[in-house]
Amino acid sequence: MIAGLVILGIVAAIVYEAVHDSWSSPKNILKKEMPGVVPAFVTPLNLNHFIEGDTVTIAGNNLPENDHSIKVKFNDNSDVTISRQATNGFDVIVPHLTAADVTVKVLINDSSEFIVASNIPYTAKIPPPTVEQVVQVFPLRRLNKVIEGQNLIISSLIHFL
Repeated sequence: MIAGLVILGIVAAIVYEAVHDSWSSPKNILKKEMPGVVPAFVTPLNLNHFIEGDTVTIAGNNLPENDHSIKVKFNDNSDVTISRQATNGFDVIVPHLTAADVTVKVLINDSSEFIVASNIPYTAKIPPPTVEQVVQVFPLRRLNKVIEGQNLIISSLIHFL
């Protein structure tokens, strides 16, 4: 009788470990597997550089197609535009960032987080100059020295783009 209880306890411990191991998983697999439900999966990106404004395709399987079910963060910036969303992937537009390196995280249905890129170099685009910035100043002629309090006349030519 006691041997039977010991064996039953060992079997219960093995079953518990098997169930527990199926729930703990790496960042790119759902934490709980439900019978009859195929978990969503996001494929890590194979990129070596991000540029502001570029469109990046993030592939996956069994992804939700409804709006706001997928959230993407570039570092801590959650203001990311998803331009296309399907069950096999989605497109995002790389936002303006201040960091030199980027980590991209994807959150599905507010419960499953995937890290799809980590510490990838980032380049911000330089905005076109404004009218105030495109001013050409001509050199001051016949000016050998400037005395404090002296008035200077500076002529310029403004270029319109």
